[in-house]
Amino acid sequence: MAPALVRADQLLVITTALTLARWAVGRLPQFELDISPGVTKTGEDGVWDTTVPTVDPITQPGVVRGQQLKLFANAFRGSTDLSRPGGAEPAVWIVIHEVGHGLALANKGLVTQFDAALVRDGGGKTPEPVTDYGAKAGEGFPEALALFFASPAILERSRPATFAFMRANF
Repeated sequence: MAPALVRADQLLVITTALTLARWAVGRLPQFELDISPGVTKTGEDGVWDTTVPTVDPITQPGVVRGQQLKLFANAFRGSTDLSRPGGAEPAVWIVIHEVGHGLALANKGLVTQFDAALVRDGGGKTPEPVTDYGAKAGEGFPEALALFFASPAILERSRPATFAFMRANF
């Protein structure tokens, strides 16, 4: 008997993650989803790839492309392997996080407004990021967006202005 490609307890997680990806299609033109085996060269489970050729003349002549959410198989390994704030499943968190990169690239003003909300939460100074990973350059907005969708109560308690910004925009 061949091994299952996806654990049965991850089917709901995958459905949720793909539902979020479909939501992103409406927000981000030229969006594609690619689910690949393994992880990235840097060990990440997902990436927002802006290096996709804008036109694939062989398979899709005249079709303009340009951005792609790549999820790797390890994203679906289950929450016992990788925890997220509020217990969010890794695949769900990763989809939201990577879509956050796409939204940030598509709308720089959105990130500026997000930064202003963070400063309001910090009483005039930028507070600590919502996750340790959010401290890396360019990761604050995607991590806060993932927390907003995955565990909104945590974001509302810890960053009320940031939560209000997310609620108003998403």
